[in-house]
Amino acid sequence: MSQTQESMSIEGALEHLITTYGELNGSAIEELDCEPSPLEFMQYVARNTPFVVRGGAASWRAFQEWDKDYLVSSLAGQSVNVAVTPHG
Repeated sequence: MSQTQESMSIEGALEHLITTYGELNGSAIEELDCEPSPLEFMQYVARNTPFVVRGGAASWRAFQEWDKDYLVSSLAGQSVNVAVTPHG
């Protein structure tokens, strides 16, 4: 096999691997209504699966205090980069 054919075979194999990985792992993020148990958390971590706990930070002090006015005054003069994603 020539070097060109070999690199095309490797390229095709890598493309197939990436496509298959994406199909198996998907891009959906599971939403939980309550904090997972330690066992459930470990299972998410073991599978490298992201999740969101809706309302999970509601009791945090920052959640109560960090409003628009607080952030504007705290970050005055600072450059802030923002990324917009389809689901927030």
